[in-house]
Amino acid sequence: MNKTNDNSMTFGVAGTGAYLPSRIVSASELDRMMGRAEGWTARHAGVLERRWVEKETQSEMGAMAAKQALAEAGVDLREVDTLICASGTPEQPIPCTAARILGAMDNSASHLAAYDINATCLSFLVAFDHAAQLISTGRSRCVLLVSSEIASAGIDFTDAESAALMGDGAAAVLLSREAGAGKVLAFKMRTFPEGLELAELKGGGSLYHPTRRAFRLENYLFRMKGKQLFKLVSQHLGAQVSSLMQEQGLRWKDIKAVVPHQASGPAVDLLGKRLGIPEDKLLRIYPQVGNTIAASIPMALHELRKRTPLQRGDKLLLVGTSAGVSIASLLFEI
Repeated sequence: MNKTNDNSMTFGVAGTGAYLPSRIVSASELDRMMGRAEGWTARHAGVLERRWVEKETQSEMGAMAAKQALAEAGVDLREVDTLICASGTPEQPIPCTAARILGAMDNSASHLAAYDINATCLSFLVAFDHAAQLISTGRSRCVLLVSSEIASAGIDFTDAESAALMGDGAAAVLLSREAGAGKVLAFKMRTFPEGLELAELKGGGSLYHPTRRAFRLENYLFRMKGKQLFKLVSQHLGAQVSSLMQEQGLRWKDIKAVVPHQASGPAVDLLGKRLGIPEDKLLRIYPQVGNTIAASIPMALHELRKRTPLQRGDKLLLVGTSAGVSIASLLFEI
């Protein structure tokens, strides 16, 4: 999928929000859980700590992040006409998580549409581009994007490669026609199904339903073939991002910040080195929160807005990978 947008209706980021559970799990604590030597997690994953839920639900976390985004924007929920949950894992298969987040915010709200978009770790990028299309075509004026993930529920502690990475949390971004003159300049996404089995959580759908197959806990835990996944991504990621930059006639000096999926320390390092991205433009939050699946990009965007004054005309590059295996990049002008 390749899109270069030239839309008459522009929009802006009206507000952002994030929620992190209070429980902090350090790299040292995780080393002990996995029976690894002290310092293994920090060295291999680059993650120093992450948050895990204790009592929070996915919809509750999403609702709290969404309310923060609305409060920052000074917008009431009644002004929102579309709520999209952009998460890689659902709270339950039916109903959609967006409806449950809306219910957690206000169970009497019935003036807006609420639905899910799932492209695993790339869910937010796909939803952002979709929301931009809704606003640019006049079908929506105010779209609330919410990503909420409880990765800790699916950790397989015998698979240290993935267990070292995962964190819980939620983030929200409010897009509004009235909030600015921004637009999506380009969006690219490709899927490489040769990597279908490189990152999987098999249970939760029809294929491994317990009425059809004997229940096995391992089917409900996330597993990743990290070296093979890293190799496949490294073959294609750089070329895709370079192509987008060349087509837009841009250099890194023209980009305000690069907001990557916080997959791991090595993954973000790969992106920076392959593309020659200046370190001061490459946003990293994984040392403090880990890999929060689809919530990682909007959470990083929220952090960027806290750290860096952004002005009209600034260009942000959002980029990431997901199970499938898919690679995507989105260029947004504020």
